[in-house]
Formats: sequence, C-alpha cells, structure tokens
Amino acid sequence: MIKLKLYNTFWVYILPGMFTFYNMVIFMSFFRSIPESLMESARLDGASEFTVYWKIVMPNAKPVIATIGLFTAVYHWNDYYQGVVYIRDKTLEPLQTILYKLLAETSMTAQQQQAMLALGGTTTSATVKYAAMFVGALPILCLYPFIQKYLVKGVMLGAIKG
Repeated sequence: MIKLKLYNTFWVYILPGMFTFYNMVIFMSFFRSIPESLMESARLDGASEFTVYWKIVMPNAKPVIATIGLFTAVYHWNDYYQGVVYIRDKTLEPLQTILYKLLAETSMTAQQQQAMLALGGTTTSATVKYAAMFVGALPILCLYPFIQKYLVKGVMLGAIKG
C-alpha cells in the first residue's frame, strides 16, 4: 500500500476491494443469463452497443447491482482492520475502527465493574459494547428497507431457473 501511495489516504478503503473475484462471477453469470435475442432485436432496431448496454442491460441489472452494492457496503462498513493497519490520521478512521478502540479502552474486569457499581456508577463495559454495536449497525439497518426488493431478486438470481 505504501508503494501504491494509498497509505494514510481515503483511497485505501475503496481501491483494494473494488474488483473482487466473487463480484465478477456474480456479474458475469447475470450478463450471460440475458437472452441474446433481446440484445439482437435492439441491434436490428439500430441501437449501438452502448445503447444496448445502457438501455437494456443496465435496467435489468438493478437487482444485481443493488445486491453487490449492499454486500460490498456491509463488508466495508464492518471492516475495522484497514483503518487499524493503513491509517494513522485520526480524521480518516472509519467508525468501526473508532468503536474497536473504544471497546478496547472500556473493557473492564469483573472486579473493576463491581467496584465502579459500588461507587454509584451506572455504565458497565457491557452497556458500552451494546451501545457501540447498535450505533455500528444502525446505518445498514436504515439502508436495508430501501433496497430489499432488489436484494431479494439479486440473491435469487442463480437459484431459480426460469
């Protein structure tokens, strides 16, 4: 990452995981499932290759794009490792790295928790953990209802022959 000049930049989150083999296989299987007659009829009507791609293939690819987009977004959202290894600038740290460090700092032994509760404290390390997990999952939970219909179609893509 240092030779690619990605160390301590925002691009370290985007470029390494942009083209994964799994995503390419999913896209390739989808593109192969589009009937050739559909594209051929568009070409006979005078459409260029770009027009066929943009007006026929891409509208049909919404479920696959939404599925791969959600899988990739969840992967990157949950990935704290790249923030720990490749980022030193505090302003570029992702939320998961910040939560990971917060949980490491607030973890207490059972004796420490008992002593804190005896002194009148109300927050234990378990409370902080659960709050951090909720904060970390909230954006994905808010995104899911909007792309659920595309996600179901995309996941079912290779499962049912029709």
